[in-house]
Amino acid sequence: MNIWIVLSLCIVAVLSADEGPCFEFNGNNSYLEFVPDNFDLIDSAHYKLSFMTTQENGIILFARGSHDYEALYVRDGKLNYDLFNPTSNGAGGTFGIHFESNGPVNTNDWFSVEVFRNRRVRRGEARMTGQESPLMSGLVLTHNGVEEEHVREVTLEGVHIQGLVYVGGAGRELSSRVREFKGKIENIWELKNGMRFEDPSRNSGVTRCFPQRGSA
Repeated sequence: MNIWIVLSLCIVAVLSADEGPCFEFNGNNSYLEFVPDNFDLIDSAHYKLSFMTTQENGIILFARGSHDYEALYVRDGKLNYDLFNPTSNGAGGTFGIHFESNGPVNTNDWFSVEVFRNRRVRRGEARMTGQESPLMSGLVLTHNGVEEEHVREVTLEGVHIQGLVYVGGAGRELSSRVREFKGKIENIWELKNGMRFEDPSRNSGVTRCFPQRGSA
């Protein structure tokens, strides 16, 4: 039997019902493209994934609409989440919102991250019974069981993202500095729609890898 078939069967066997696959990116024009059929990202989104890298720069996740985009990426070793809207009545005018990790994430360790916009995510102190949680946007990074939270209670209006979702790159050059990701990304979810990213519509040089054991 072909060794790659055997490897794929082994990977499937060790995945639990709520775990997604592990993908390895070589950083040389490697990326995954997903087409989210019946998948609403227009006004809000909530992504969750785990990653490992030693590179100082690299795109982890990228999604866009006709004018707006959101991106999760490593720059100068730190994790960044950007939401951009160029219209005058959009989120923040010519710039939406930006979050950055306190320290480096290119340490060859596994990190888990959640990024979300316009989501009612219950965090911090419990609110009074019956009180609705506010809309929040932000980044929550977890490493060795310790959370680092960058979250704002903010409603981002005028943002419309609907289309392809890219992992490990963007399918085209966005920056001469932050290019394709090199490392591993696994267990990729969009929690608002309950979608697990498993079968890409396009695979450019990405291979499967064994998932990590336990939580980051």
